[in-house]
Amino acid sequence: KSLGFPIGMATALVLSMIADVVINLYFIPGAVLFALAHVIYLAAYCELEPFQKKDLIPMGLIIVLCLGITNTPLFFIGDSTMKIVVTVYCIVISCMFGKAISNFLRKRSTLNLLLAVGCLLFWGSDLMLALELFAAGGKLANTLCLFSYFPGQTLLAHGIYHYTAMPSNFH
Repeated sequence: KSLGFPIGMATALVLSMIADVVINLYFIPGAVLFALAHVIYLAAYCELEPFQKKDLIPMGLIIVLCLGITNTPLFFIGDSTMKIVVTVYCIVISCMFGKAISNFLRKRSTLNLLLAVGCLLFWGSDLMLALELFAAGGKLANTLCLFSYFPGQTLLAHGIYHYTAMPSNFH
């Protein structure tokens, strides 16, 4: 087995933990660290299933959904720099989530299901954070953010176990 997947996942998990701390102090640097973690997750998913052009379909659909939601009148992102950060972040996390879905559609395994659901929860968590920050989502959005983020990260971390502990033909 290749070590690329578990090393990439562990790196992304640690980077996400660091980003959790930083984002509460400085939003933009924290968002940049999270985006970097998403790129590393994406690279780890490509270790499982090499990138193919058809991966662009779920990635593109999720990008359109994410940008569509964050560009509705419900959201108010007044600062142009923040608007760029949110847009780039939407694209990056959507690519990570889309690749996880594509991997699951290509090979229906416990590992790929864990990663797809973990990414869905992570993506949903970030949507709730955006609702809280830019759409007056309040306490409910904050609570849903946390209640989806930690289980999502746990599922992603659990994916490392499934990769390393299970025979190759079960991935």
